[in-house]
Amino acid sequence: MFRCLLDKYDEGTVNYDYRPRNRTIETNIEVALQELELLITQIEKPNKTISLEQMISEEKILIESNYYREILHNLDHTIHHQALIKIGVSEYDNIILDDNFGFAPSTLKYRKQNM
Repeated sequence: MFRCLLDKYDEGTVNYDYRPRNRTIETNIEVALQELELLITQIEKPNKTISLEQMISEEKILIESNYYREILHNLDHTIHHQALIKIGVSEYDNIILDDNFGFAPSTLKYRKQNM
């Protein structure tokens, strides 16, 4: 999703349904790390208006957003995937994840306040 956003930044219209899929990134840790390093070098951009394109019941709609809001959305989506990863690796004794892995910052703040 980050790659999709960065690739469409100049154009100004993003449709996450058409984001590129790359099986190599999903299966090769070296390639995945290279892509992460590349994303890190490219992610700092000025905020600007971005249009989100979405197909709803065969109708194309555009929703106004902005680059920073989309970065935040993608970060939240990443945390969602971390939660799924945490469930998947919980069966393995040799994989240790931080207790906070896969939890949104707001959840961590709430837990801290209610301890």
